[in-house]
Amino acid sequence: MTEVTTKDITDAGEMIAEGPVDTGFKLHVFTNDKTNPIAIKQLEMVYQAVVHSRIGLMHAKNIMTGKVETLLVGIEFEDGGVNTYPISKLLGEEDMNIYLPPDGNGGYIGETVEETSVN
Repeated sequence: MTEVTTKDITDAGEMIAEGPVDTGFKLHVFTNDKTNPIAIKQLEMVYQAVVHSRIGLMHAKNIMTGKVETLLVGIEFEDGGVNTYPISKLLGEEDMNIYLPPDGNGGYIGETVEETSVN
């Protein structure tokens, strides 16, 4: 497997946009689909929630596996209560080193392509 460097990731498939007004944040999305504006909007939503202290950490039970998983959740306060909605799942130890970043051209950095020959 090829080692992936920080330069590889920043050179490949990066979309950059301005973050929420007056924050100075830059939004970075790494994707092979640079025509999809939804990715930047999703990340902007997360930044907005962070800037307004509307992000929480939750240990939630996965109804499919029965395991307790760590999530980042958005928080909405209404009628004296708190509503939450899942934003992302934090990776566990078993999830580390299993993801390849996009190369910006439809492939993934570090992915080996095996060719087969027909005899």
